[in-house]
Amino acid sequence: MNDRVRRLVFCVLATSSLSGCRSIPGDGRVPSDEAPQTYTVVLGSVRQVRTSMGYVVLECVGLPLPGEQATVYRGDEVVGYVCVTKPIRMPYAAADIVGGSPAVGDKAKVVRIRAASPRERETK
Repeated sequence: MNDRVRRLVFCVLATSSLSGCRSIPGDGRVPSDEAPQTYTVVLGSVRQVRTSMGYVVLECVGLPLPGEQATVYRGDEVVGYVCVTKPIRMPYAAADIVGGSPAVGDKAKVVRIRAASPRERETK
């Protein structure tokens, strides 16, 4: 019995030490040289505006995500903010007007994050 208990304790300790969680050293922040990069993408252009109902219809270049926040530009000037909602039927997507006054022809842009690729992480 004593040998069985010893084996059980050994197995529990070995398993718990091998299944420990991975932690980031220090205060838990990612070093700035490994911080994700952001880039701006043109989501699409405004095709219809329904101000009375509080939404616009976007003709999208790529597939937007529901809940994605976009800034609406007229030329280089920010004129509004929208939030993509369902339905999304390519190339069109509905978006709630969060602020401003978008108009037909305005461009909707989103800021996306690009994480470092595995190859980039290996070289650092």
